[in-house]
Amino acid sequence: MAQKEFGKNAVDAAAEATRAQQAALAKRQLSRGRFSQLTEKLTGGPERPGEQKIGRSPIVLGLTGMTLAAMLLAGIFWFMTAHTREERQLKEAVASLDQQRYIDADGQFLNFLASYSQSASADPARIGLHRTRVEKNIMTEYPDVIKGLEELTQLQAVCRDLPGFDDIKDQIRLYADRLTYAGSIVAEVTQDQKALDASIAAMEIMKRYAGEAGIKPDRQAELERLQRLASAAIAKKTEFQSRVTEIRELLETGKTIAAIGVRDRLLEAYPGLTGDKDLNAIQQEILEKEKQLVVHSEGLDALKAVDNAANFKSLSLALRTQAATDLSSQGRSVFGIGIDSVFALDADTGDPLWRHPVGVDSPFAPIAVKGTEPGVLIFSTLSGELQLLSQHDGHLLWRQPLEGRPSAMPLVVSDQIFITTQNHEMWQIAVANGHALSRLKFSQSIIGPPALASDGSKLVIPGDETLVYTLSLNPLSCIAVSQIPHKAGSVKTPMLAAGKYFLMCDNVSAETARIQTLNIDANGGLKVETEDPIEGQINDPCLLRGYDLFVPSTPQRVTAFRVAEEIGHPPLSRVGANQLEEGIQTRMFLLAGPSAQLWLAGRDLRKFQTRTNTILLDSGITAEGIHLQPIQFVDEAVFLTTKNPQSSSVFFTRTNREEMKGTWRTVLGSKLVAVGPAAGGDSLLAIGDYGEAYRVSMADIAKGGFQRESTSRFRLPDKLTSEVGGVALKDGRVAAWCGAPEPAMWTFTSTGQLERKWTLPDAPQLPPVALDGGVVFAMPGRLHISAIAGGQTAEDYRASQTQNQQQPWKSLTAISSTQVLAVNADNQFVRAEFRATPRPQLAELSVTNVPYLIELPPAILGDFLFLATTDGKLVMLQATTLERLAEIDLGTIPNAMPKVAGGFVFVEVANKDVRVFKTEGGLPQTASFPLDGHALAGDPLLLSDLSYLIARTDGKLIRLNPDGTVSDSVVQLGQAIQQGPLNINGQIIVIAQDGSLYQIAENVGM
Repeated sequence: MAQKEFGKNAVDAAAEATRAQQAALAKRQLSRGRFSQLTEKLTGGPERPGEQKIGRSPIVLGLTGMTLAAMLLAGIFWFMTAHTREERQLKEAVASLDQQRYIDADGQFLNFLASYSQSASADPARIGLHRTRVEKNIMTEYPDVIKGLEELTQLQAVCRDLPGFDDIKDQIRLYADRLTYAGSIVAEVTQDQKALDASIAAMEIMKRYAGEAGIKPDRQAELERLQRLASAAIAKKTEFQSRVTEIRELLETGKTIAAIGVRDRLLEAYPGLTGDKDLNAIQQEILEKEKQLVVHSEGLDALKAVDNAANFKSLSLALRTQAATDLSSQGRSVFGIGIDSVFALDADTGDPLWRHPVGVDSPFAPIAVKGTEPGVLIFSTLSGELQLLSQHDGHLLWRQPLEGRPSAMPLVVSDQIFITTQNHEMWQIAVANGHALSRLKFSQSIIGPPALASDGSKLVIPGDETLVYTLSLNPLSCIAVSQIPHKAGSVKTPMLAAGKYFLMCDNVSAETARIQTLNIDANGGLKVETEDPIEGQINDPCLLRGYDLFVPSTPQRVTAFRVAEEIGHPPLSRVGANQLEEGIQTRMFLLAGPSAQLWLAGRDLRKFQTRTNTILLDSGITAEGIHLQPIQFVDEAVFLTTKNPQSSSVFFTRTNREEMKGTWRTVLGSKLVAVGPAAGGDSLLAIGDYGEAYRVSMADIAKGGFQRESTSRFRLPDKLTSEVGGVALKDGRVAAWCGAPEPAMWTFTSTGQLERKWTLPDAPQLPPVALDGGVVFAMPGRLHISAIAGGQTAEDYRASQTQNQQQPWKSLTAISSTQVLAVNADNQFVRAEFRATPRPQLAELSVTNVPYLIELPPAILGDFLFLATTDGKLVMLQATTLERLAEIDLGTIPNAMPKVAGGFVFVEVANKDVRVFKTEGGLPQTASFPLDGHALAGDPLLLSDLSYLIARTDGKLIRLNPDGTVSDSVVQLGQAIQQGPLNINGQIIVIAQDGSLYQIAENVGM
């Protein structure tokens, strides 16, 4: 029982133990949480023995977990290993680039990109690859700059948008710097234009990446210098030899200016050639050739005898007006040139002493010189001679024919004259006897006079273009030629010597000029020291007084400089500039005086005051008018040669330069607008275009000399803008007239007294004509008659209008004592008649459309009218009916109004000759004679023996026989003719170019 009890108890104890084990297991399961739950899910939880599955065995599951964990660890280790390898490869490639192992770096970057093209490191690798390829081509001893530029361009194109590109911009600038530098060096060495192009392109890249500050100036200057050197090297390879060949061909033909042009164009295309020794040698070769082309020749003896011109006496209208009455002569003379004559005048009183015709447009004003006898140096355009006249009485001391017109005033050095001519020559002439010691012939025009060096041993003179010549004095020869830049025609004024410097002015453009300061070496070579700009053009000589330089420029401007020779100071220092108020352009002549004063003679005489840094313009004005010649200076007085803007008459004025007031004025030449007989029959009346009327006796004309007083005067309008004209009335009176701004006419009595002023309603378009009833003027849209007897007014003829515009008049001719013929712009011939009754008027008689186009006024001879047509015909019409009577073809175009006298018509054709036609028989031609470029001075004069006296404007007197043939008798008056010949009071009068009156015998030349 006990055993059963024990057994029973044992069974109970075992069951209790099993339950305790299961409770502990449950407690552990609860304590493991989520992991335990997961495990139980995998194992299926506790199972009864015998129901467990092998797949859910903890051992199997443990082995499986361990396998998965191992695989995870393997993946982690594989990832870590792969990432390390990518970094290592990229670092190796970058290291190769940094160590300049470019081949290795290139391959490493390529391999990396092949393996990791999608990696985040691919962008830096791409940048590294292109950097490698750039550096591989440029960071070597022998860079491939063309390939390097391509790779640099590729670097920018491929990598511009990649991250990290901004970080290498400075590196790109360094690459571009290297390429610019290397490209220049390679281009210079290899003379390859492509390398230079690569350098230039690289510099543009360099500028692009240089930032706001840009390339450092010194670095840019250095790189540009290297590029210039490369450019020069390339030029030498590509063009140098061909240009040298061209230059030598030009030198063989003596074309040195053209050779310099070839050289300069080469320099302009390749600035780097500046300073090239080969090119400098070629320049010296050209200059040496030019020096050889300056040809020296011996001169000629002067001529002593006067020419064969007839010795005609003349009377000059040398009116003298004075502001003071206490003038007395001290025996001093001054010299001026009028229209075409040189005058000597008393410097104190203004009285004319003698006159010598020299021809129109003299190239320089008279120059007083001291020789064996005090003389006046002049050039006669009549004979083409340089002449020396006696200061005492104007007689000829010597004359030297020059083979060309002087191009400038001469330079007188001691006892020698140096004068340049328009045929490229410079003559050296002895003052004492006029002997031409020598002359130089240049290859181009030269701008004289030459400048004399401060030591007196050399002359310097510029050519018209590019070259400046240095000359020795004894003997006169060219010792050096220098290339100084100036264009053809740009130098208008002579050079100046300023201490050790020479100053040359040339016009750079229409608005600017410059002063080039030149230094001279021991051999005479010149080089540009400095350049100073000038506003306006320099067309008139500069003035140097001490260390003060005054430069005149357009329009009426003066610029002042201070000249310095000290080392470390610029040769010229600008003081200031000033100009006249109106700035009307004329020639300008300067005179400097004490106390920093300066006088400008241009349009009036004006005074300036120079201060430390400016020029002040004084308000005073004197010697009004256009100044024609340099200012002369004696003591405190200045002497000025002027003309009025609308007149050709010339005046010579003495002025007190300090007070700016005139002392006296003498007329040196008169344009006479009207000449007629005076009352009594023994004198004539002459009206000057400056408001003076003269009465001159025939006896005084025959005796010759000067008339210093006028008979009366008339006041011309202020600021006259039109020329003054004149007309002789039918009753013997003479008159003067003017147009704007106050149209008027002045008539004079037969004794020369001013009769009255007639106000005109408008400005005349043509010279007036005289009828018995008055003077007819052609004005816009009408014909007006003035100076009617008794002062009456007449009704004007009013022309018809075309499209509300008045037709201008082309000519006006008196065809009878009461009728005028006016031709309008439509070539209509309008005939009008003056009728005194029932009321004074100009009445229309006819308006005719004539089938002949004319631009020259018709000529009237009796009842016949002669037309010179624009198509080269001479037509003879009946004056009142305009019926055609005869017509001939001249074969060329007439150039002047036909001249008529007796039974002949004289037609000037093409400025070449005069053809003479007889009025009877259909205008047969009877003769012709040459004009030689001149013209007829007026209608030929019928003489008592039925021959004709004809005057050419050059002073030649020609006689026409009664049968219309030209006589062999030709006489030279010795002065150009203004008008004539005229028959006044039965005497033959010829008016010279300067208004001098000649009385000619009827048998002159016979």
